[in-house]
Amino acid sequence: MEKIGYGLPDNNSRFDFSPKNDEDKKYLEKLNNLIEVKRRGDWILVGQILNISSKNAENSFYRVHSKHHVKCVEAIESVIDTRSQLINQS
Repeated sequence: MEKIGYGLPDNNSRFDFSPKNDEDKKYLEKLNNLIEVKRRGDWILVGQILNISSKNAENSFYRVHSKHHVKCVEAIESVIDTRSQLINQS
């Protein structure tokens, strides 16, 4: 059995999370979609929103069971939504 790396599931995902049911798969898909639309500098904004470092914000996002994970997901969604609203207003 080949070990991919510490905390990484077999699908080479950066998320420290292995989906066990359909709800988990949908959540993982949501996280992957957020990563696709995230832009450079978003982790800095998330860190400022949560009063943590940008690296801590990024790591907490990828560690699904971490203390700040839910807040990081909400914050990155907020940053992305705000940016898309500003772009649409222009």
